Amino acid sequence: MQPSFQPTSKLVMTISLLLITSLHTMIFTFFQIPDNFLNEELIGKLFYLKVLVYVSALIITCLNQKIMQAISLKHTMICGLLCNLLALGLIWISLSMGGNLVLIVFSLFFIGLALPSVFNCLITYFVLEYPKKTGVGFVALFAFANGGVLLSSILFAAFRANHFSEGFFLLTMGLLVIAAFFVAYRFFDPRTPKHFEHFRRGTLLWKEMHYRLALFVLAAMAYAMAESTFSLWGEVYMRQFISAIASSETISVFWLSLIVGQLLLLAPLYFIPAKRIFPILILFVAFALFFFRQQMHTSGFLTSLILGGLGCSAIFPILLSFMEKELMLVSGRSHQESFLPFIETGTSLMIGGYILGIGCMDLWVQKADQISPLPIDQTFHSAILLIAATGLIITYLNWSAE
Repeated sequence: MQPSFQPTSKLVMTISLLLITSLHTMIFTFFQIPDNFLNEELIGKLFYLKVLVYVSALIITCLNQKIMQAISLKHTMICGLLCNLLALGLIWISLSMGGNLVLIVFSLFFIGLALPSVFNCLITYFVLEYPKKTGVGFVALFAFANGGVLLSSILFAAFRANHFSEGFFLLTMGLLVIAAFFVAYRFFDPRTPKHFEHFRRGTLLWKEMHYRLALFVLAAMAYAMAESTFSLWGEVYMRQFISAIASSETISVFWLSLIVGQLLLLAPLYFIPAKRIFPILILFVAFALFFFRQQMHTSGFLTSLILGGLGCSAIFPILLSFMEKELMLVSGRSHQESFLPFIETGTSLMIGGYILGIGCMDLWVQKADQISPLPIDQTFHSAILLIAATGLIITYLNWSAE
């Protein structure tokens, strides 16, 4: 077995993982804003382009374990970074041509491949290095991820205001090249001995965890749909009372509150069991969803988004940590020789559930006029039921594991 990060460089590697996370989400967020790369002629195809992104992301999620098994964890991460690089390069060429649908399709396909593969590798590295503090590690990871979300819009807007949009592509593509070389030369590549290879087939994982892993994935999907109610349906709802520009800017408060909440929870999660903090966050989100629906003014929207952001800040990271701890018990010990085959599958499935939940809500919003069976206020009530379902599922899983 190859060694993990050396003690003298462990801090450097951890910071590198966090910075790569911010870079990764910064690039993906750029593609989440259609005005960045679609002209008026192509904006009508946005729904189908989003379907392409989510389908390609879900496909690569299902194949992630096989890819890691074939080319290793480190090389899977490098391939994910290169997919980001290809996506940016193609969209840059498309913009220089005034908008080319073929290039846009290939670009979004590559960004869909990159999204889960890089996240899966980042989470796997964190678990291998901090198996006893996964909750704190995941909260820090997602704090940097949400930081990338906020930074993307600010950075691209700054370059565009100075009539130098190319600067955004030069900067992000340059950082991706540096990140890929850094991973290639400084990251370790865990190996699974031959007598553990049969674990990687995945059958033992399902045999040991039965329906429990499926319930974790279902909880991740339900939470993702509840979280997306703030960021997607929240903006739609606010447009009934304030301008589209104001509602779009107000939503950024939600992402900022996510980051603040994640930073505030780092210390409590280090000393207090996540099982005690998790129900409080669930109640925070449920109350924020109910409170949001009652508001008609900017001050009320801001209060709701702050409460919602603080509540959502650590739910998915804690969900991941609960799942990883169960995988440790299944594998018998936290040694990476026996743990790696399980985490590959578990992490992929959780990310897949999260992406599927967000994708369903995103596509629903895109086609709301044609397919929405619920008024917006009832959508918020449904989101309360979804977050309650997340809490009940995890409460049952934690109770039954004791």
